[in-house]
Amino acid sequence: MVRVSSKTRLSPPLMYVFRAAHEAKDSKTKVDIRTAAGDRVIASRHIPREIRAAIINFEPRLAAASVHVERDMTVDPVELKIRFIVRADLTCDPVSVPVEFIADIIDGGKILINRR
Repeated sequence: MVRVSSKTRLSPPLMYVFRAAHEAKDSKTKVDIRTAAGDRVIASRHIPREIRAAIINFEPRLAAASVHVERDMTVDPVELKIRFIVRADLTCDPVSVPVEFIADIIDGGKILINRR
């Protein structure tokens, strides 16, 4: 195995890592993508749809047809986070139980899940 030290390690300049963006020189181009309802799409993604799909795929205890995700517009912009309210039915016997929780997307793209 080859030993890697600070003298032998490849360390390209940062601009080479982002070469495509640098060559396009489009960092100052304003992107304003909106849905049919007029809502702004963040980074060309439909976050509520992705959250719903993740919950359906990874949480089998929740009834897939009952999962509903909506953006909470009451969060203060100063907090620098985007909040979604998730409602679903927890599949139980004999009766399903409604549950509600919040998903906060905070600085760095991390998602925090809390009870409401």
